[in-house]
Amino acid sequence: MAVDPNHSPIFGDYVPSNPPRPVQVAHLLLLGNVVVEIGYRALLAENFNDGVLPFTLFMLMLLGFAFGARAGMEWARLGAAAWAFTSVVFAVGTVFVERTVQARPTFAAGSPTGLALTTTSVALLVVAIVLLYRPLSTEYFRSRSPQDT
Repeated sequence: MAVDPNHSPIFGDYVPSNPPRPVQVAHLLLLGNVVVEIGYRALLAENFNDGVLPFTLFMLMLLGFAFGARAGMEWARLGAAAWAFTSVVFAVGTVFVERTVQARPTFAAGSPTGLALTTTSVALLVVAIVLLYRPLSTEYFRSRSPQDT
């Protein structure tokens, strides 16, 4: 007995589909968020190797959400929405953190550059999630979900 009775791959059908325009744009925005996060990490880290494994795993997870959403997988849409919510909560918390921590690097969250990168990242995520939950996108996700038999 197979784990998946429909034998469907995790990222959707092998036959490429052409998702609606909002899903395509959301896919690109999610990929853009990964690029911003990597850039922020490169600018912020005093030692880039500190915590590189968890950071890499999170970036791979975000890439999975982006490509899974493009393929019409509901789990990817929900995961991206959860990630966006978490990012908004942490971004709001970061904005209100006092600058009393020891000497911060130039690109720390409290600096203008860090604030701009954080705002850009959150904006990309929020717009992507709004696009993924539009009616045309929702119809696409429903059409791609496996039908119960």
